[in-house]
Amino acid sequence: MRNKPDKRVLSRWWKKSIHLGLEAIGRPRPFFRFVMVYWANWLYPKPLNPNATDPNDPLYVEFPFIKTDVRTGKKVSRFRHRMLRRFNQLSEWMFSKKEMSVNLSNITDLILQRFFNDLHIYYSGTLVDRRGQERPAKEIIREELAGVLHRHRRKRIMLIGHSMGSIIAYDVLNLSAAHVPIDTLVTMGSPLGLPAIAGKFLAELKAENPQVEHLTTPENVRRYWFNLSDLDDQVALNFDLGDDYAANSRGLYAVDYIVENTYKYAETSNPHKVYGYLQTPEFAMLVDEFLRSDQGPLARWFDRLVISLYRRWKKRNRD
Repeated sequence: MRNKPDKRVLSRWWKKSIHLGLEAIGRPRPFFRFVMVYWANWLYPKPLNPNATDPNDPLYVEFPFIKTDVRTGKKVSRFRHRMLRRFNQLSEWMFSKKEMSVNLSNITDLILQRFFNDLHIYYSGTLVDRRGQERPAKEIIREELAGVLHRHRRKRIMLIGHSMGSIIAYDVLNLSAAHVPIDTLVTMGSPLGLPAIAGKFLAELKAENPQVEHLTTPENVRRYWFNLSDLDDQVALNFDLGDDYAANSRGLYAVDYIVENTYKYAETSNPHKVYGYLQTPEFAMLVDEFLRSDQGPLARWFDRLVISLYRRWKKRNRD
């Protein structure tokens, strides 16, 4: 949500963050294929400018990419953990009631309009597409991700969705690219457990198929769905998606990880920022496992050789 630097810069910052996370766990990867799916250009006329130095400049980047401190074992007060658990239980109760889960659309729209403007546009607004036609915003934005997934449908895919990206990912996997197999889905800083968002999902899925009774793991997720949340992340208040989304036909639930997002810039912490999530050791281990899985003996040997050479090169540069 909110404006971003241009696609090239944002892609480079994401990839740097992933590299740093892998280095921190001792599994550096100089090479891996990464594709950024970008839609800020549909919502904002100009991208943020990383060179802007005036905080009052509307294109100033308040929270740029930085290297974060890597920590494990997030410590949260018992009171906060208990309150978040109660919030999760309330969410589950609300969507166990058919009459509540279907009839909250007006309240949901008010919440989105007040607190999540980008999502309000996504669900209720219109945009002019590349052919000059005015269409629902959600159709145009979903096409960005669906097109990328379709182009890479014959490859093993780890799909990473942060914040609003996790919402679009869930929509696309259920509605626009249900035919594309996804090896691993990773959501982070995700609002998927918020009642306002879950209500939107359920209403649209019911419109497509009236027999839908509850939300599930997307059917085309083949191996894993991992969900990463920092308990101080205000967007991921309902961090326990494994309780909110039923298993798909393969028996796959969301596996929830509580992580510590240590992103901090200019003395301001931001536990929702994606660069912090991407550098957590928990996420780095998931990426490493994905990259190593299904490798043959020759590929594993080459993998070890590349990592060894890369470590030597890094050490020589430090010395």
